Amino acid sequence: MFYTNVQLKKNQTKESKLFLIKYLYLFNLFMKSYLIFIFICFSCLPIFGNNCYFSTDTIKEKNISNEVIDFAKTLIGTPYKYASQEPQIGFDCSGFVNYVFAHFNIKVPRISREFASIGKEIMVEDANIGDIILFTGTNTNDPTIGHVGIITSNDNGNIQFIHSSSGKNIGVIISNLEGYYQTRLVKIIQLTN
Repeated sequence: MFYTNVQLKKNQTKESKLFLIKYLYLFNLFMKSYLIFIFICFSCLPIFGNNCYFSTDTIKEKNISNEVIDFAKTLIGTPYKYASQEPQIGFDCSGFVNYVFAHFNIKVPRISREFASIGKEIMVEDANIGDIILFTGTNTNDPTIGHVGIITSNDNGNIQFIHSSSGKNIGVIISNLEGYYQTRLVKIIQLTN
């Protein structure tokens, strides 16, 4: 309980003592219920599934794919910073994607590996701007998602994506899906409800 060690004055009546005890009991009950409510609302428990991440409006429903990419491009040159999603400090890859979509009130995971279980997987040739591209980490033998970006263009399968890179081009850049990135590609997802 929140208030268990309450000292009652000797001259208080029995009724006032009972009132105080009942008041404290109800207050404690209310606070526990409130804390449980807050926990459920803001903790993103796995029981809520993918709905934990997405608002009811997806990028296609809002028809804002171009706006998402235009906003993402304003962040080009922002430095790479592990475990950050603050533009003043820098971004890691998932922090960048999370920050961009949050600007449009679309919730996506904050951790790269959590992107593996959301959205609808689509073929490379069907990728559209605003779709999310998922890669392994630097160890291509480990299929765990370790890097994410946002598709900026698809010209007959020639894909470009924007991401926060920790490689030699450190920070937010646009890259082609070829060579090193092609070998790490896991899948492309489209955000869905």
